[in-house]
Amino acid sequence: MKIKIKTWFVIVFVLGVLILTYVMGGCNARRENNSLLDQLESSQDSVKTYQVTLDGVLKEANQMTQTILTEREAKKLALIENEKLRRLSLDKITEITKLEGEISMLLDSISHNGQVVIIDSSGVDEPYIKLPFSFEEVNKFHQIYGKFDKKAKLSLKMSFPLSLDVTVGIAKGKKPTLVVLSDNPDFKIDKINSFRIVEEKKWYNSRLFYYGLGFGSAAGAFFLLK
Repeated sequence: MKIKIKTWFVIVFVLGVLILTYVMGGCNARRENNSLLDQLESSQDSVKTYQVTLDGVLKEANQMTQTILTEREAKKLALIENEKLRRLSLDKITEITKLEGEISMLLDSISHNGQVVIIDSSGVDEPYIKLPFSFEEVNKFHQIYGKFDKKAKLSLKMSFPLSLDVTVGIAKGKKPTLVVLSDNPDFKIDKINSFRIVEEKKWYNSRLFYYGLGFGSAAGAFFLLK
């Protein structure tokens, strides 16, 4: 028994498939953009901070799960710029990490070499320090040197040695994870954004392609049965 399918029905069906594929593609793109923004926002609040002792040294660990993006997605979020790639002589980027922090300290009782004298002023003994004099505060994490000249002008030199140990690996659940270690108590990390750039999924591996293939096969079957 031969089934006859009218030509207008096949045309309407094929047009419907094309329109449906276009609409699904647009919805998928909007979902993708929203998903990217959600991932970017959530990654900024996902830093876990804890202390760990390694080789007898107490260190602060800042750990976060990396966000996985394709290069196209990273460019959409302005994380990768062609000009930056060119200037850094890079063909491609595999990871992007942005770290924000600050060095903050409160120092008290800094030693100095000034001579303190007591002067009787209106019947009250007041301590004064003779100019010039210098002072310093030096330890493993900061070196501060300063002096006042005879005109009480201050000159200051400061340095803050900082060593960060950055480790990237796979945590439980096969999640790409970044860990930043520091033993400097004066340094605090405020924010970390870390992204792993992966290969773009091939067009023939997309869900939309399989949808289109299925609809196309159905349309072909109708033509064959005509």
